[in-house]
Amino acid sequence: MTRSMPDPDPDRPDLPAAPADVPEGTAPPVRSLEGTSETAQPVQGVRRPEPDDPA
Repeated sequence: MTRSMPDPDPDRPDLPAAPADVPEGTAPPVRSLEGTSETAQPVQGVRRPEPDDPA
C-alpha cells in the first residue's frame, strides 16, 4: 500500500486526493473540471447525459 492516498495535485488544490484502490471509471467525476460532465462519464455510444429524455 504505497499509493493508498496520493497527495492532491499542487495545480488543483480544490480537488481531494482520490483513493488509489478505486479503478478508473468508478471514481468520482473529478476530471469533469477539464471539460463537461459528459467527459467524466463513460461513453456508451451516445454522448448524451440522458439517453431517453426529450427534456
